[in-house]
Amino acid sequence: MITAPGTGSSITFGSGYQLELIIAVIIIFGIFRGLSGRRYTRLRVLRTPVLYLVLTLIAIFLTSLPNIYAQLMILLLPVGIPLGVRFGKDVKFFSKDGVLYYKRSPTILLLWAVALVARTSLELFSFNSLLAIIVFNALLSFITGMLVGEAIHILRTDKEDALEQNKVTTGFSGSG
Repeated sequence: MITAPGTGSSITFGSGYQLELIIAVIIIFGIFRGLSGRRYTRLRVLRTPVLYLVLTLIAIFLTSLPNIYAQLMILLLPVGIPLGVRFGKDVKFFSKDGVLYYKRSPTILLLWAVALVARTSLELFSFNSLLAIIVFNALLSFITGMLVGEAIHILRTDKEDALEQNKVTTGFSGSG
């Protein structure tokens, strides 16, 4: 436990390593699925950023940071959205057996994974630097905003045009 200077607020960490390991396995599996291709549905596109948003908020609020830091990190979420829309252009659509699939932007997924691993490592190795925790939580918030922006881009993309640009001509019917 450490205390933030002049605030009387402390940061405490739990010993839930098993939960963190389970979350890590789920995230690693999700990253590989995102990079290799997932079946396109609006729910799947929205599920990943919503899940990561929840994990980011948990990381922010479980550390018992002073309110000003938590508020700053929450404000960083929408700041990442425009950059996520831009990197969302790296998303690829393809059709397999007449079913529409998409591959997420590797840049955004890998940035988020590295930030989460770094943030979780701080906790696992009991590195109780307030500054490091604030920096990695802020980075995680910003990149989560990028994931939301990427999802917005995916949902706005005309799937038929995307398939045509990728020179994939299979039995895509245009519904999705």
